[in-house]
Amino acid sequence: MSRNRKKRCFSVGRFSALAFLVAGVVIQPVPAAVTGLRLVPPPVWEDMASRYNNPNSGINRGTLRIIDKQASPQGGWLTIQVVGDKLDPDHRSCPPGSLETVKFSWTFLQDASVIMVGGPHLKFNFEIERSFSGQPCRLLDNNPLMCVDGGYFTPNRGSNHCYFFDSSRVPAPPAAGAYYPNPFEIWKTDADDRPKQFFYIVMRASNAALELDLGMEMHVTYTYDPFSGPPPAPPKPTPPVVTPPPPPV
Repeated sequence: MSRNRKKRCFSVGRFSALAFLVAGVVIQPVPAAVTGLRLVPPPVWEDMASRYNNPNSGINRGTLRIIDKQASPQGGWLTIQVVGDKLDPDHRSCPPGSLETVKFSWTFLQDASVIMVGGPHLKFNFEIERSFSGQPCRLLDNNPLMCVDGGYFTPNRGSNHCYFFDSSRVPAPPAAGAYYPNPFEIWKTDADDRPKQFFYIVMRASNAALELDLGMEMHVTYTYDPFSGPPPAPPKPTPPVVTPPPPPV
């Protein structure tokens, strides 16, 4: 066999081996870039005292009870009630039968079902209301507050981004734990493809002198999964139920 023919045979053999190796490689498609995050319903509530097994929290001791709570892409609320005559006798500062109610609420200024990367900021307002039944007792006098923690998101006010019931009792921004006015906001600038990205809202109430008896901290977490492409279409509104008129007599 001539030398040229040997070279040609070697080249063909090398090409065949290379083609065999390439054919055995599974070429992974390049994933599409993340363009937004979709809410994983429903938002999840958590009693932090129970999480850390605190037997002296107000909920565990029965001095504080949750009346109702709700969380949705439009906002939500938590209503708690302090039961005065459930307090220890030596700590009683509320007449028997008196009740104190605190309602924490938040309202998103746009639907929170989808957050687009680099898109409009998700803005929301906090509100805290207090009311009394019977004689005032003000057992939760340690200034109830609401905060937002970005988790995987960027909050607009750093690490101290809280709203207090009584803004006159806290230092002016930017001091630690400072009061901030509405609206609050968070946003997403990086195309992070990790699942279960979240932010959460904190609701806290306590009494400085009786914190072990009345302390409460609830979190509600909004969790999101990433998606690629255009934003999903909003859910179709539920048509109203039309009651037909009664038949003529």
